[in-house]
Amino acid sequence: MKRTSTKAFDTPATTAAVTAQLTVAIQAYWAPCKDIVPLAPLTPSQVSRAAGGGGTQQRSAGTLVVLAPLTVKLAAHGTSKLSITLKAKDSGGVGLSLARGTTVLASGTGQMLPGSSGLRIALPRGAKPGTVSLRVSFATGLSEFDPGVATTLKIRLRR
Repeated sequence: MKRTSTKAFDTPATTAAVTAQLTVAIQAYWAPCKDIVPLAPLTPSQVSRAAGGGGTQQRSAGTLVVLAPLTVKLAAHGTSKLSITLKAKDSGGVGLSLARGTTVLASGTGQMLPGSSGLRIALPRGAKPGTVSLRVSFATGLSEFDPGVATTLKIRLRR
């Protein structure tokens, strides 16, 4: 006779099903984009550690607070990733754009509910050391005359 577990999340099949449902629920708010992946909210130390160390910076765009690393260590092989956390007091639309000069490296849009959300932005394989700009715009949509607000963060890419 096969022994069954009494814990709800004990089996890998159940855990995978719950994870898939949560992933679908999170991604429903973000437009399909291969460069930006939703995550659980990250603390400042987790953001810094995910970027290879170097500290974090925090900026506000209206009622949205953006937490991003100061520097990102580029991977020797494969794709480098930039992890950020967004904290919103109101719901609204969020636009992200990562650029070097006039060249856009990654961009995406989504809807943000009140609370915190983490995002992972994939950098292109050929990313070179230097400074990139992360532009974050936020519009609450409470008024048709509200154009929204934006902020720009400078992030240094290093080997």
